[in-house]
Amino acid sequence: FGAGYHIPSGTLYASGETPRGWYRMNTSTATAVFLGEPDASLTDIAWDPIRETFVGYEGLSGKLYSISLGTGDTTLIANLTFINNGGIEVDPLTGDYYIIDLSGNFYRVQPDADYTRTEIMSGIGAHDGLTVGPPR
Repeated sequence: FGAGYHIPSGTLYASGETPRGWYRMNTSTATAVFLGEPDASLTDIAWDPIRETFVGYEGLSGKLYSISLGTGDTTLIANLTFINNGGIEVDPLTGDYYIIDLSGNFYRVQPDADYTRTEIMSGIGAHDGLTVGPPR
């Protein structure tokens, strides 16, 4: 359901929502290696280079998790309340998380401010993915 690039190893990881799964992707053969079954249905995932962990969230519940690289085990780090699926990314310079959803909302989540969620924009149409480009 989600995919994220682990920058230190150059490895692509993926999450499955139904059924739940945590996978390492072989980008040469497009095969997925099953690593484990997370305790949460992860809508999307992203590598957090500041905290050196994958983060992901569970759509609809809005729960935010850190994810074990090797097994996919999840640890709840914040309950952001309802988010209508979508995508998550991490700003590599600030460490802030950005989430966009199917309801047309765009949020910033600040881990260093007790995971405060701020709506940046709304009414921008349904979005199901997000990515951050290189710093300028």
